[in-house]
Amino acid sequence: MSTFFLLATLAQIANFDAHFSSISLPVQPVSKSPMMELAVVNPTVGGKDYLQLGLNYYQQEQFAKAVEIQQQAVVVFKNQGDRLQQSQALNYLALGYQQLGKLTDAENAIAQSLELLKAEVDSPGKLSLQGQALNNQGKILLARGEVEKALKSWQEATIIYQRVGYWEGVIGSKLNQTQALQALGFYRRTLMQLNEVYEDINSLGDGNSQDALLKVKGLLNIGNTLRVLGNLRPVTGNVSTSLTSGNSFQNNKSKQNLQVEKLDSESVLKQALEIAKKSNFREVEAEINLALGNTFYALAKSVSGDINDTESDEYKQKNQYIETALSYYQQAATDGVSRDTSIQGKLNQLRLQVEAGEWSAAQNLWQEIQPQLANLAPSRKNIYARINLAQSLTCLKQGTDGTAKVITFSCPEFTGDRQKNLQVTGGIPWKTIYQVVETAVRDAEALKDTRAHAYALGTLGSLYEQTKQWKEAQTITQRAISIAEGIQASDITYRWEWQLGRILKEQGKEKEKSAIAAYAKAVNHLKFLRRDLALLNRDVQFSFRQEVEPVYREYVSLLLRSHQQESDTQKQQAILQEARNTIESLNLAELDNFFRRACLDGNTEVSLQQIDTTASVVYPIILPDSLAVIVSLPNQDSAMKENKSGEGEILKLKQYFAQDLPPGKSFQNTIQSLRDSDKALANRQSDEDEYLPAAQQVYQWLIKPFESDWKKYQIQNLVFVLDGYLRNIPMAALHDGKQFLVEKPYNLAVSPGLRLLPPKKVANRVQVKLFAGGLSELNKLNNPRHERFEPLENVKNELKAITEIFPSSQKIINQELTNQNILQQIQSFAPSVVSLATHGLFSSTAENTYVLSWDSVINVNDFEGLLKNPKNPENVIDLLVLSACQTASGDDKAALGLAGVAIQSGARSTIATLWNVSDEATKILMVEFFRQLRENPNISKAEALKRAQIYLLKLEDGKYKHPYYWSPIILVGNWL
Repeated sequence: MSTFFLLATLAQIANFDAHFSSISLPVQPVSKSPMMELAVVNPTVGGKDYLQLGLNYYQQEQFAKAVEIQQQAVVVFKNQGDRLQQSQALNYLALGYQQLGKLTDAENAIAQSLELLKAEVDSPGKLSLQGQALNNQGKILLARGEVEKALKSWQEATIIYQRVGYWEGVIGSKLNQTQALQALGFYRRTLMQLNEVYEDINSLGDGNSQDALLKVKGLLNIGNTLRVLGNLRPVTGNVSTSLTSGNSFQNNKSKQNLQVEKLDSESVLKQALEIAKKSNFREVEAEINLALGNTFYALAKSVSGDINDTESDEYKQKNQYIETALSYYQQAATDGVSRDTSIQGKLNQLRLQVEAGEWSAAQNLWQEIQPQLANLAPSRKNIYARINLAQSLTCLKQGTDGTAKVITFSCPEFTGDRQKNLQVTGGIPWKTIYQVVETAVRDAEALKDTRAHAYALGTLGSLYEQTKQWKEAQTITQRAISIAEGIQASDITYRWEWQLGRILKEQGKEKEKSAIAAYAKAVNHLKFLRRDLALLNRDVQFSFRQEVEPVYREYVSLLLRSHQQESDTQKQQAILQEARNTIESLNLAELDNFFRRACLDGNTEVSLQQIDTTASVVYPIILPDSLAVIVSLPNQDSAMKENKSGEGEILKLKQYFAQDLPPGKSFQNTIQSLRDSDKALANRQSDEDEYLPAAQQVYQWLIKPFESDWKKYQIQNLVFVLDGYLRNIPMAALHDGKQFLVEKPYNLAVSPGLRLLPPKKVANRVQVKLFAGGLSELNKLNNPRHERFEPLENVKNELKAITEIFPSSQKIINQELTNQNILQQIQSFAPSVVSLATHGLFSSTAENTYVLSWDSVINVNDFEGLLKNPKNPENVIDLLVLSACQTASGDDKAALGLAGVAIQSGARSTIATLWNVSDEATKILMVEFFRQLRENPNISKAEALKRAQIYLLKLEDGKYKHPYYWSPIILVGNWL
């Protein structure tokens, strides 16, 4: 499982150090005296000496040695009949086992520790040990993926620590709870917990060094956790949000609405840095500088838009963040008391220098790092440092040596000016990189550190893959897989199964089946790791796009290749089902990554046969070398002979290969031209002969091959589960040469995946209750987020018109449209339809996905607390309308923000806009849409939207016939 941060798990009794409860202090070298060496085998050595020595080894990350010593301590204390000390030794033993991946042994040790404590009368010593054992039990349970049980253990630990007044343990166990809450997808509860701990920490004084150190380390942990959540820096404008307390928060003095201030990583870490400097905690100061560097690096990675245009604001912003991160890393490297921290700062610097294309500086720095690493004693941290160096060197080789092609590491794409400025320096010899990794492998073997050994060995295998030594690469990778599987380390195993799949694929058709099997195992491990992948975001080097997404796509590509070679119809269907399900799993994983937590169920099996026999689902899939389109058709009686399996659907495939395209053409640039060029649909000034060629080409790819099937099966509803940049394109604007797709006999909808937003039949809409809100004015003086937008002059008329359509309706506008007022309307009025005519932005990151209110913004994470009524959870919003939002230009995954809003709101259906549309045209279309719903209560929402779009398209004056006006308004989710 993933390597989680060590929060409140080590030595939470004052015997050794009162401050191990949040993060460990700098490691001091273990004495090499004969007496200490003798202690390992001498039965006359006292149990407390074993305990201390084992703890020292643990701190040095020599976990196998630590386990060996703690086993001796357990025996000594058992022979002495000292149950309290035996329990403590078992606690430390469990931690060592956990680090080595021996989770069953760890669980047994903790169970023995807790059992021993049952026989002891309550005392401060016994209760402190019990709290420690429960805390460590939670860590082990989390590593096993048993998150709910881990949360319960940490909650019990908190209660015990509160009883004995051990505030270090209270703070540490509460911080641990935030890990579990995040893994469970409880964003609001995680924030509330962090705010509670933040208040606890700030109630401590910093007059004495003990309290100051606890305060600094607690703030450091909060800052790191906030980075994981995506709360990176202060939000402009009012940053508080209304969170509704449910049954889980009965201890909050019966408050119905809790105002939770949104803490951010930058501010909290800077607060910690100030105290550390004042108290002269130099080593912790260096750790905080590292954390601040990581936060600014995360900010750089969060910048979306046209980041390759050197004149764009996005490019400048990203580079500013990178420069700030570099300065913090440099400070950490300079100020670090321990060599570990200093080297980590330099390694992080190196990675950013490579990313920025600063080749000369990177060349000098790595040559400075290498001898310093050689002088460090073996430890897991130093093993990982060597692997980190090898990865940066491989990326540096890619940047300076045109023959290097990096496959597995998260190397930047060197484009634009960075590519122009490349200076080939002869490159770094592969031998040098091999030697770095081989040393890591030897150190891991010497330490008997199974986890580090599996990671280092697989990295070595990847180097053999880079140099196309397939036999050696396969052998070493299989050894790494075997070791990782032995300790159930799925986060490592999936990487090496993926690597094995690539290696086998390169060796020809005879190994293709084995390659598919390896990929299948990698994907299954990723499914198992759903919650852990959210926590892997703690590592700023982790890249979902480079380390997770390709696994799914390459697997699907291999499956479709095998489909072409299969003649049996039933087996063909099974292959297509696996490919389709894999893409659904990728969509789920993408949204988990977007939210930075596994907050979605995604396990609902949907049978269209039971819900809508007139629907066909279209899955366009963008693969490394092709564009595939899988279409699901209902298995009606007339088609039973065609599908002998008798399943509820028939799957069909059409695949196009890049090699068959005209020179200079690609799937990506054709699709992007529909949105991001001067000839695009989103440019109202473009002519038909400019946007129609691309619209017709995409129609030929996605629609034309299946028209006869849709006619045969009498399909009425087309549901698109779109992929990649296609999510930013309105399907309604595709064109067959004569008509737009919206004019064809199909109702259109988009879904992030049927397992994410399964369709449901809804009751008659005669009793619609509509709540409408909007902003025709902007609050630029008091809310800086409003500055980038223009007033929506037609919003007043739009709200007046749509609220007149439904007798049961309420509206608020401008200064009244505050987060608190929206919340009150949802709770008191309980609407079935919510329409918000206010600006907003959908982006590929949750922190940059929001809609405007008067006093603040409604972030995507706030929609759940704002639109779900805890007093009446059965009252689900049937339709959410966001009529003035847009997806971020140049961001190929911006539509994830739209899907995120649709899911977080809890609404069955969401209507939103892909780009900023004329508010006059929007007003006409939305009024017509709601009129259709009111006057035709039995038609679907998808049909009502289609009618409204055609109404606008065919207005007599032709003013709004351009797709710019009517096509970007799309329906997401339930089309019924």
